[in-house]
Amino acid sequence: MSALFDPLLVVVLLLNLFVLGASRLRAVITGTAVQGVCLGVLAMGAHAEISIEVVAVAIAAIAVKAIVIPRLLYKATRDAAIVRDIEPLIRLLPSL
Repeated sequence: MSALFDPLLVVVLLLNLFVLGASRLRAVITGTAVQGVCLGVLAMGAHAEISIEVVAVAIAAIAVKAIVIPRLLYKATRDAAIVRDIEPLIRLLPSL
């Protein structure tokens, strides 16, 4: 179990740092979508016994976090004509 958790938690942490330092809105949305996939896989791997319910919840979480929410955000940015470049919360150097 730990062999799966540790690398995925490191990826989630690195994605957080990437999102904090990113200046492109599309990169931020994509980073959070990838993070949603990692968290869905972690939810499935957290259970010792894989059942239909566990797989269904993990797939639903991945679908919502990685597909539905990013598509809605892309559509909202396109409809509102939001500028693609954003000011990052933390600059690149302090985030390292």
